[in-house]
Amino acid sequence: MQSLFIDRIALVYYVSPSHEYSDFLNYLWSFQNDSPNKVWKTKYATKAMVRLSTSFLYLQIGYSHYKGYVKFDFKPHAMTVADWAQLHIHLDALFESGYQSLIEKGLVTYIEIATDIPNMTAAELFPFDQRLTNSYRFPKPPAPPDPPTPWDTVYLGHKSSGRSTCVYDKTKHLKAKGIKTKGQRTRIEARRKKLGLTISTLKSMPNPFATVGICPMSAVEAAYAEPQWQEFLTNALRHGPQIALGLAGKRRKEYVNRLKTIQSDWWNPATLWESFLAAVDALLHPPAESDLNPMGKDTVAAPA
Repeated sequence: MQSLFIDRIALVYYVSPSHEYSDFLNYLWSFQNDSPNKVWKTKYATKAMVRLSTSFLYLQIGYSHYKGYVKFDFKPHAMTVADWAQLHIHLDALFESGYQSLIEKGLVTYIEIATDIPNMTAAELFPFDQRLTNSYRFPKPPAPPDPPTPWDTVYLGHKSSGRSTCVYDKTKHLKAKGIKTKGQRTRIEARRKKLGLTISTLKSMPNPFATVGICPMSAVEAAYAEPQWQEFLTNALRHGPQIALGLAGKRRKEYVNRLKTIQSDWWNPATLWESFLAAVDALLHPPAESDLNPMGKDTVAAPA
């Protein structure tokens, strides 16, 4: 049974008064000559990459619409207990109430909510969204007249928009980073921007998978022999499912309904979303330093 986890989250904390902004800025620059930490300045902000234990915390401070802000960006699912302990140390140095201040006042500006599908490649799946119009795939297929090749990654929606879903070969992704992994798995990941929610109110967000369907690629290929359907499939493999549905014109609704009838039995967005509550609880009540064993190591290692 699939379950959801929060793979990445970014929160913005608005800073006032001005002396508090200076305190935050000085804290960022304190990592300047502390390798492997990095600090750099862009045109509109100062950014830092701070090592926790096995993962990194990304910080950004600047002004937006004349308001000072600090952004905290980290990957909860990959964090060990030691990572959480280090995060608490940094937040305790910045806030009087530490992590609790971030929970109550930090606004979620970006979140990745994911589930992993074992023993399947992305090429074996045909994802679609009933509403979105944009899509693209990676790697790019060869130009016509050569037939399109299988995909490793499919994006439903534009990646720069506030709403998109990414289906990608997680095993290949890890191997490309030199990380050893056992078995094959594909990740289905909803990405949302500017939710305007805090961690404490995150459970109220709408289900981002409600309009997403997942079909076996083999079932889509074999479903209909008619030329128009096969043209739709070719367009999907070349441009992504959403573009192909747009190119179907007046038959778009019909094709969406066809896809809904051949969805994978294991894909149930409503049931899957129930596990999101536990994922939020894991953010509200992260592991404590007391969960480290006497050698200073986690009793359970974090997943990749």
